Amino acid sequence: MISLKESLEIIEKYELPIVKTFASLDFNELKKAFAKFEKPAVLKIYSPDIAHKTEIGCLVSGIYTLSQLRKAYKSILGNTFSFNPNARIEAFLLQETAHGIEIIVGAKRDTTFGNIILFGLGGIYTEVFEDVSIRVLPVDENQIDSMIKQVKSFRILSGYRGKKFNLNALKNLLFKVSTLFEREEIREIDLNPVFLNEKEARIVDWKFYR
Repeated sequence: MISLKESLEIIEKYELPIVKTFASLDFNELKKAFAKFEKPAVLKIYSPDIAHKTEIGCLVSGIYTLSQLRKAYKSILGNTFSFNPNARIEAFLLQETAHGIEIIVGAKRDTTFGNIILFGLGGIYTEVFEDVSIRVLPVDENQIDSMIKQVKSFRILSGYRGKKFNLNALKNLLFKVSTLFEREEIREIDLNPVFLNEKEARIVDWKFYR
């Protein structure tokens, strides 16, 4: 997994829509930033040695107060080193809470098919139903549109029970990821989760691998 600094440079270069994020190891800096965040906020770590933060208590959501932030900071530190005493923590990430439906977007260099991009709904749709669609890069607008419509759960995205989602924002994200992947020396991209709502798509967690 590439460093936080490099990943943020790539995100800025390709204008990937991440949720508002502040990164620091210093609690006093996090505290100052927290005052400017909409509540509730989320605190988690960025570590090449911790792949699944939620399962081991390295992500705390629903933070409204400074005391909750302090408690989350200490808890995450303890849980990180309990899980892996040698874990490297590059930074704590303070983030605003994202809203919407969870989706995943990824890309990788496949030994059989070449460069591919992947899209699907997150959570149970990916884990249980394996409801994803894949295309070989490069892709055009029509191919991006078809891969979105291919997933079995597209009915949800298309306005099931009156809920609306900004599919143009989703298409734009997929196009940016495909462009990034073809231009950069990266072997895999994992954006999971991304939250899609009626206004926008916002990336909450990202991993880039060389």
